[in-house]
Amino acid sequence: MTFTVSAPATSGNLGPGFDQLGLAYDLRLTIHAEPAERFSVVTEGEGAGSLPTDEHNLIARTYRAACERLDKPVVPLHMRVINPIPVCGGLGSSATALSGGEALAAAVHGLPLDREAVFQRCAQAEGHPDNAAPAVFGGLHLCGQNGDRFTTEKIPMDARLRVLLATPCDRADTETMRRALPESWPQADLDFNRDLVQRLLHALKTGEPAGLACSQQDRIHQPYRLPLLKNTKAVFDLWCADPRLPGVFLSGSGPTVAAWVRDETLSAAPFAHALGEAGIEAKIQLVAVDQEGLRLGS
Repeated sequence: MTFTVSAPATSGNLGPGFDQLGLAYDLRLTIHAEPAERFSVVTEGEGAGSLPTDEHNLIARTYRAACERLDKPVVPLHMRVINPIPVCGGLGSSATALSGGEALAAAVHGLPLDREAVFQRCAQAEGHPDNAAPAVFGGLHLCGQNGDRFTTEKIPMDARLRVLLATPCDRADTETMRRALPESWPQADLDFNRDLVQRLLHALKTGEPAGLACSQQDRIHQPYRLPLLKNTKAVFDLWCADPRLPGVFLSGSGPTVAAWVRDETLSAAPFAHALGEAGIEAKIQLVAVDQEGLRLGS
């Protein structure tokens, strides 16, 4: 018997929504698993040759912990993981692995998928909910925390909007990028960002270009992180100056740069060419918003 689960790539923050806003894309990590004598993991695509191939793989570790928490036997699995999501790229690769491992435990034991419970556990493991919420539920989310529980609200979006992604070769591990931030911010910056979030959410509902530009006006994390990532900053600056892209933001803590796309006729090709002309090597993708989130079955 083969079990299949998948989870979408995500962007956290979306500019001003630090640890609050998250969005899912139609770029999916897919896990095919079948019972075996011992754990083994074969990764195809991103992370092939570098991610653990045994029980130390994050998906396998999460699956094992979920089985134990459910008081179910830990059935060893052979996993074939098809991964188009850059590892440490700022596109929620850890959230997809965590949610995928949780879903796999439910699938193997024939249990219904408790999305709320999966969301809470993934957000707890990540330390913040902005990647966990869209990975589990799909779509655009405004997240928060109430005591020891995380909260999220799914926000409607203009269906015309797509997102252009560029992942340069810069290294941006989450811990280093967190350390780049100050211990506190001026109240004026916090108030400014709070207003930006509301304006951005309105723009994402309506597709209004001026509001989408709020993504690049963040004062909380992007000004501190971008100077540490030479190629990422170069992409960010080029795209901010491009009139075809109404708003640009750092995906999570980077290095991926993302931009809103309203024009349905645009493709990724001219942007890839422009970056190549500027001497910037990056993986370019044009993606749609995923509204489904975590999925059991093919």
